[in-house]
Amino acid sequence: MKELQPFVKKEAQSPRPMEPDADTKHLAMLKAIAPYAKGIVQKNVTTIDLTPATRKTKIMLILMPEWATMFPPFNLARLSAVAKGAGYDSKCLDLNIKAFNYLRPYIKDGTLDFDPWDGTREWKWLGDNYHRDIHPILEPLWREWIEKIKEFNPTVLPLHNTTVTNSLCYGWLAN
Repeated sequence: MKELQPFVKKEAQSPRPMEPDADTKHLAMLKAIAPYAKGIVQKNVTTIDLTPATRKTKIMLILMPEWATMFPPFNLARLSAVAKGAGYDSKCLDLNIKAFNYLRPYIKDGTLDFDPWDGTREWKWLGDNYHRDIHPILEPLWREWIEKIKEFNPTVLPLHNTTVTNSLCYGWLAN
């Protein structure tokens, strides 16, 4: 067996362009590590069997701010994919990242003198602070996306609070 070399940190390099045979290398690596994989199927995994169908119900799943931008809404994407697989017309909308990007110029030019996604500023998403400091700037974005939601015309629009920091955003959207 080939002896493993110790990890040596290399100087930072510029990213290399993707090689044409990158998939081949990845597949070769998977084949090489396969003997070390568990030989049994994990027991706590739920299998989802879907029977394709065409349904009239349209579903839109939305994530409102404030949520960590480094954590995309995987749960909503998964639910949307399962709904699509079951024949529903389903869309997933990440208004958290849209609001994050929308507010960057306002932070840069000083219109907004804090970053709402800074963990030490979460209180700005609550009560009068939100209505005074954040909502007036975000309202045009919300109205633009309300029109796009109306165009999709969902039959089901589940709104849920993932954290206390987005309850006012969902509340405004619901009204």
